[in-house]
Amino acid sequence: MTNITTFFLKSNYRYWNLLIILGIVGFIIRLFFIPYQIPITTDGIDYFAFSIVSSNEKIFPEGYISTNFGWPIFLSIIFSFSEHSDMLKMMDVQRIISSLLSTISIIPIFLILKKFFRKEVALVGVSLFIFDPRIIENSLLGITEPLFIFLITSVIFFVFFKKSKFLFISFIFAAFASIVRYEGLLLFFPIIVAFIINRDFEKKSIIKLFLGISAFVIILLIISSITYEKNDSFGILSSLVGGGKYFSNHIIAGNPDIDDEFFGNNVENRFIIFLQNSVEGYIKFLGWIMIPIQLIFVITSIILISKKVSKSRCIFFTFFVFLSFSSLYAFGRGIQDPRYLYSLIPILCLFGCIFVDFLRKKKFGNKILLLIPIIIFTSVFFIDMNQSELEFEDEFYLASKFLVRNADGVNDYDRGKYLRPSIVEKNWPDMSLKEGMKIGANEINVISSKGFTDLKEYLIHGKKFNLTHLIITNNEKGVLKNIFEKSDEFKFLKEVYKSENAMIKIFEIDYDEMVIHN
Repeated sequence: MTNITTFFLKSNYRYWNLLIILGIVGFIIRLFFIPYQIPITTDGIDYFAFSIVSSNEKIFPEGYISTNFGWPIFLSIIFSFSEHSDMLKMMDVQRIISSLLSTISIIPIFLILKKFFRKEVALVGVSLFIFDPRIIENSLLGITEPLFIFLITSVIFFVFFKKSKFLFISFIFAAFASIVRYEGLLLFFPIIVAFIINRDFEKKSIIKLFLGISAFVIILLIISSITYEKNDSFGILSSLVGGGKYFSNHIIAGNPDIDDEFFGNNVENRFIIFLQNSVEGYIKFLGWIMIPIQLIFVITSIILISKKVSKSRCIFFTFFVFLSFSSLYAFGRGIQDPRYLYSLIPILCLFGCIFVDFLRKKKFGNKILLLIPIIIFTSVFFIDMNQSELEFEDEFYLASKFLVRNADGVNDYDRGKYLRPSIVEKNWPDMSLKEGMKIGANEINVISSKGFTDLKEYLIHGKKFNLTHLIITNNEKGVLKNIFEKSDEFKFLKEVYKSENAMIKIFEIDYDEMVIHN
């Protein structure tokens, strides 16, 4: 610990003050963009439910999530100090903690960058991360990435700290990262590669390596024994093992899988399709997450980078490759989610610093710090532009709350993601699960209108599944597109709800009236 303390004390206070200011500004921006009036959705609500139940009952509740327990376990500790009086307020706490974790990731990132560049260059590199629009927007979702990225950057820092003398600590952070997201298990391999590349084979180093590996295994065994079912022999490894089995049985061997929405029973050219989707998705989304700021720095750095191969570059490249595996697998299976690539952004920031350092050497000197306000302005403008597309999210949430109170079944609709949190809020503070169901799921039927060309045909089909209401927007498509503007022509549809901005209408279906006018 003495070496670590000395390392921090020798740092230049002026640059640390600037780092703190950047952190404060980044955190304030996140607080500003938090959508306080609407609930957390998708995966976030499962983590929320787990955390609430865990903080109330002091246990690891079963059924809420099947993997990636780290974030909700951490969150439950925070929730245990809060009164669970209001669902939205508790979800705001979840978002604020997520935003804070996203912010403090600048500490290990700055320490990494400072190992390879001057401090002013490192500060610009930190700005590329903390003001990255994707990182900011992701931190507002209340999900796993902010904690996962913090742990990943901590792993990389201790790989390089004091010429790998504290490499064993990386294993501990890697174990915690594996609990947050199971693909964190892959971090084990670049740490080993880093040890081999550095060729530090002294007796003390080997002992520390053994201690690190032992700590990694022990932490995972403890978590597996607590959180995974007894009949799951693979424990925390189950997701990776399951992915490997799927790839072997259904992609390589071509065995059909009717539960797979992407491949299904199609067995022809599965591996070629998988490979093509992996490469295309990876290139597309890697470019997408670098827009608008990172792309300029990264492309220019590619042009400027020297061809010399160093140990450090090999280590970073190894981390980059292993952190890419989960995204390649997901894209190959048709899961088009760029979040799988967000863990690469800190490494992209380091790579972008090559261009920043080039500008510094070209007589710009400390003036390169003027890039920081440009980065902030560009990022805020980009986020604000995206936020304008979400202007009426609260209206969809209010409409969903109406449906939960009044409908038995509804058509599938844009922003249907608010149904589950609306159900949770209706039952709050009861967070108990119905057997075999996710929290807030299946209390209202959602009947797809896809494939139907005749409205009455769809309604007759929907009646079998208790379809009672239709929610229609002013830009509706498909079989429901004419209802919003020409609702008077449909006597069997009674308007029972209109949003404040008049973009959303809800109609109750009168099946008896529909039969009369048939």
